[in-house]
Amino acid sequence: MLVHVYAPCGVALLYIHTQDGFQMDMGDWIKDARSSKGWSQDGLGKVIGCSKANVSHWETGKHTPSLQQLHDISVATGFPLPPLGAAPTASHVSSLPAPGYAPLITWEEAAEMGDATHQPGTGTKQLPCPIAHGPRTFCLEVRGESMNNPAGRPSYSSGDVIFVDPDRTPNSTDRVIVALEGQAEATFKQLVVEDGRNVLAALNPAWSPRFVEIPDTAKICGVVIGKWVPA
Repeated sequence: MLVHVYAPCGVALLYIHTQDGFQMDMGDWIKDARSSKGWSQDGLGKVIGCSKANVSHWETGKHTPSLQQLHDISVATGFPLPPLGAAPTASHVSSLPAPGYAPLITWEEAAEMGDATHQPGTGTKQLPCPIAHGPRTFCLEVRGESMNNPAGRPSYSSGDVIFVDPDRTPNSTDRVIVALEGQAEATFKQLVVEDGRNVLAALNPAWSPRFVEIPDTAKICGVVIGKWVPA
């Protein structure tokens, strides 16, 4: 597993890449780490001695944490942090856990994953998922431009492959897969919870309608935990 530094528009973003092309930025890693403990941004900040704003800026990529801060997060949460800045040695590679595999399924089948008893099929292929994920995790190929964010990250282009964990509890700002009544295929949007309302938001500001309130009949079929970008 390699960790690369990428800096678009002067903003330093840390990305974890595998040889299979899986991409997860460090902001998502920090969010997953604190979520594994059930902590808010303020809660994590208090544990490691920084502000809620610091944690928020790390998760959105506005600022980059120091190596010491990343170490403190890893120690506090028990979330393993891969070595930063260099290619892994043979001994490091051998010590990494083997990645689990997730099937690439159709958007029609994804709509069935809102049922907690439904298991994904074998899919058209199996892709390695190098981060912690549930046993029902599956993949989807992104279609359309509704989640393509021209302002920056997070952003998902047509052709990207997203990893989705249906057993992860969704929180506000998570990207989710949702089954809507009367639609055979699932949809991919960002979940926004505000004033007791659950809203699906497109990341593309030009998309219409950009915001849709989630009806009571809708089912969240999973939370996006990362993406694989074809070479």
